[in-house]
Amino acid sequence: MAPLGEELARLRAAQEAWGARPAAARREALGAWAQAWAASPPPEVVERLAAEARLSPAMVRWGIATTLGEVSAAGLEALVGELTGRAVVGHVWASTLPTSGWVPVLACLAMGSAVMIKAPAGAAAAAAALAEGLEAALPCPVVAAATWSRGAAEDEALAHGCDALVVSGGTEAVARFARLAAGHPAGPSPLLPFGPGLSVAVVPAEALEAAGVEEIAAGVALDVAAYDQRGCLSPQHLWVEGEAQGEAVAEAVAAALTRLAAVLPRGPLEAGAGAAVLQRRGTAAFQGAVFPAAEGVVLWEPAPYRADGPLHRTLPVHVFRGGPAGLEAALRGAPFNVRRLHGVAVAGSQEVRRRWAGFARRLGASRVCAPGALQTPPLGWHHDGLAWVEHLAVFVDVE
Repeated sequence: MAPLGEELARLRAAQEAWGARPAAARREALGAWAQAWAASPPPEVVERLAAEARLSPAMVRWGIATTLGEVSAAGLEALVGELTGRAVVGHVWASTLPTSGWVPVLACLAMGSAVMIKAPAGAAAAAAALAEGLEAALPCPVVAAATWSRGAAEDEALAHGCDALVVSGGTEAVARFARLAAGHPAGPSPLLPFGPGLSVAVVPAEALEAAGVEEIAAGVALDVAAYDQRGCLSPQHLWVEGEAQGEAVAEAVAAALTRLAAVLPRGPLEAGAGAAVLQRRGTAAFQGAVFPAAEGVVLWEPAPYRADGPLHRTLPVHVFRGGPAGLEAALRGAPFNVRRLHGVAVAGSQEVRRRWAGFARRLGASRVCAPGALQTPPLGWHHDGLAWVEHLAVFVDVE
């Protein structure tokens, strides 16, 4: 890639032609590419992303299909309408899974923006694949991707050379780019932060009364298996209301994980991750029970004793009482001390989930859904509770 300054200048020039195209034409071109990749992602792209992210090829194909499945011309029209975007938007993938940053990129392109992606080493192939795929599909080369060291001079060049920033990562990355955006030579530029958060799954007592344990377990297992439990919407704990069926739920989730492993196998485990899983299994055996699964494990820990976990399809299951207020108290107390949730999968009907909306809002969660849907948010999801599309648009009021 050319030096970053030159690349940003090239994108700005290309954006003039791209932004001048009718909005419907932009959406049609983007939607056609997305639907083609959702149906049949290029095998070489799948292999590159799988090797880089240490996911199975089947999981990468699933991720591409579910990420791009709703990205059609009609879907983009519903998402961005006729909004006009800022000329060049920088997308910082400080820590992300292969396809999790793709939708904001496509939304910016649909609004007529050009996009510069800064990707970490673990997602460089995903960023390059996205840029290369779109360059081949679009009439204007309006996407570029690069990787550079954290804190390098390019960080400031990106922040000051773009008209807005989207930062997906931890608190440190968000804070660093917020400072850089505030120092933009033309005045503070917009920054859209997608920060970290914890996601959980919940089985209220009334859900168990209305549905079978196996049905609930199948949905929870899919959320856990997706991206090998490494996404911001991956449930790290399962909470069951009342102890009567908690162990049965844990056992059923383990069985469902075993079934899923045949179609969505887990990626290779690094030595450290494998050791962490084994250590947690050994400790959990003294706290409750361990239910092994093919390429995963479910830990029946009625009384939680630690907030962290090794992930990689390792799911602790705990008991709570007292509905949303009871679970909120448990999460706010030791050992969790949760101040912010990301997503909550609540078993039961939509009416049940509505009753849990206040709990989710108080703990900062922006999404409450059924188990099995947590990892596949709709295109219009208010990520982190933000009207993020409007944040990246330019509004002109003519009176």
